[in-house]
Amino acid sequence: MQDKMEQLEQIANALDGLTYADWCRIKAIVEQKYSPDMGKVRLTDTEGMMRMMKLELL
Repeated sequence: MQDKMEQLEQIANALDGLTYADWCRIKAIVEQKYSPDMGKVRLTDTEGMMRMMKLELL
């Protein structure tokens, strides 16, 4: 439970100050990473997702 709380806190801190437009772009990237592996319960390719976010947002 503590790990989940820490994860949620990290997410909340990361979203602080984010615009809605940027959130929509990030959400689309995350959903795109999940879509080929819909059976997966957990996201594992965070490096690939970070590359996509950097290209899209920076």
